[in-house]
Amino acid sequence: RQFQYLVNTPTVTAAAPAGTKDGINYNSPTRVTLQLFAPLKQTAYLIGDFNNWTPSVASQMKRTPDGSRYWLEVDGLTAGQEYAFQYLVDGIRVGDPY
Repeated sequence: RQFQYLVNTPTVTAAAPAGTKDGINYNSPTRVTLQLFAPLKQTAYLIGDFNNWTPSVASQMKRTPDGSRYWLEVDGLTAGQEYAFQYLVDGIRVGDPY
């Protein structure tokens, strides 16, 4: 048996890239920005096929200055491949509502 725990680091506050909308934003064939509307939440991680469904410092999403959205850019994806993913928001797995 394995046991895993995650110690949350402070959430980085940063403006989302210009033009980013809620949901999946395709930046290039191998790079996306995902944005989630999640006001009043403390932490959000992006987990999925691309990171073995494991939250980490690298998968912790940034919070917009108004505190209402979380976003993260994911690079190094395989062009044309579909990926499954979820958000881990305050410890609860949430599917992409978009």
